[in-house]
Amino acid sequence: MNKKSTGINSLVIVCVVMGFLLSLNGCAATMQKRNVSDSGFLKNYSQLKPGKADEALKVYIDESTDFNSYTKMIIAPVEIVVSKDSEMANVSAADRQKMADYFYAALNRDLGKHLEIVSTPGPGTARIRLALTDIKDKNVTMNTISSIMPIGIAIDTIGLAATGAHSFVGDASAEMEIVDSLSGKRIAAGVDARAGGRYTGGFDFSDWGNAKDACDYWSQRIAFRFDQLAKKAGR
Repeated sequence: MNKKSTGINSLVIVCVVMGFLLSLNGCAATMQKRNVSDSGFLKNYSQLKPGKADEALKVYIDESTDFNSYTKMIIAPVEIVVSKDSEMANVSAADRQKMADYFYAALNRDLGKHLEIVSTPGPGTARIRLALTDIKDKNVTMNTISSIMPIGIAIDTIGLAATGAHSFVGDASAEMEIVDSLSGKRIAAGVDARAGGRYTGGFDFSDWGNAKDACDYWSQRIAFRFDQLAKKAGR
């Protein structure tokens, strides 16, 4: 092997290693996208305002509500809403249902840490309804290439700047509202969209790992935020 070939090979190795190291700097399970479209799942979007730090993209909280008065929660089965612009139209019915079931189980797990999960309306009982409005699986091969190859990193950088999400990662969008189980009065609502980070606890080669991470994030965040509002009201 001549010196020129050796030099080129060394340069390629350096580029690959540098690309790998740079990609690890921004590791996160999920990251919020810049925009989300309304699906029609919520009957009223006019109340929602742009979310602040650590909030959904669009948020509504009824500040007059005594969240401390709610000690029970009804969790409605997670719905699937496929709008005309949703990439979920290309996802099989079986995969859609698996993701909805996963989200429902996560909500029971996380909300159950703070509230009694029940099935019957009554005093001190809120009801949460949610819908997955879009899910996209990860392109594992292209995601890996965009993480370690120089040209892939360049493409990913452009995509990240435009959408707030890495290229070839999975993502999910969801809508949620919480109402009083007896009166039906809305006390909270939100619309959000999240995409996968570069890696999740190392290398994540599962197609639906990013969408599941988004469901876990929303579930934990809803439970935390509800408990936070209750404590603010005096719990």
